[in-house]
Amino acid sequence: MPEAWGIEMQAIQIDFQWTRFTVYRVQPEPPPPPDNPRVRKTLLEELAGSGSIGPTLIAQGPSMITRPIDAFPDLYLKIAAAQPTAEGHSEFAKTYGLLTDMKRESLFTFKDMVEQMRRLVQRVQDRTNWPVQDGRYLGYEISRSLSLQYKPDIKANSITLSVAPRNLWIAAAVQCIFRSASGAKIKSCKACGKPFEVGGSSGARSHRETCSDKCRFEFSKRKRK
Repeated sequence: MPEAWGIEMQAIQIDFQWTRFTVYRVQPEPPPPPDNPRVRKTLLEELAGSGSIGPTLIAQGPSMITRPIDAFPDLYLKIAAAQPTAEGHSEFAKTYGLLTDMKRESLFTFKDMVEQMRRLVQRVQDRTNWPVQDGRYLGYEISRSLSLQYKPDIKANSITLSVAPRNLWIAAAVQCIFRSASGAKIKSCKACGKPFEVGGSSGARSHRETCSDKCRFEFSKRKRK
């Protein structure tokens, strides 16, 4: 029997790894549905449920296991800023992987996920975007999209509690919520217009106006002119 511990609980972490491939092949969209309205509706519903509407990216070539939440602290902003086009889909996948499935994802699904992330970012940044009932804010449940894991750390005499998302989009959504809860705010860069974090766990000062040193230089040069 192990000795009893005086155990402390560490902060909740995101424990997530994802597979990215070196090549993504575009599979053309399926042929148009038949003219029969009833058959057409059924087929479209089936295609939407399988994420097969529109051109689809199919993963090929060597793969690598990544930890994108650790590598990109603002991954959720990169999703929100992604271009919901075929070109944008391919470029995003080459850098980060697909959002909902490791091996295949339709452009229809990618567009929907980008729009959902944009709405989530707006919601967590502005309380006026949250629905209210009986004077209280309503919550959003994502329990079916992730699992809770805990394990003891003998060296630190503590227990680590982590959430394990099922795909890249859910991991980025949880990241967005965690960052907002830490006090991070989102600004638009005055040079390039891209969103970036300030305050909280971002480590950037709240009065910062640009997303990078390059943009800071460009903005300063523009102001001098």
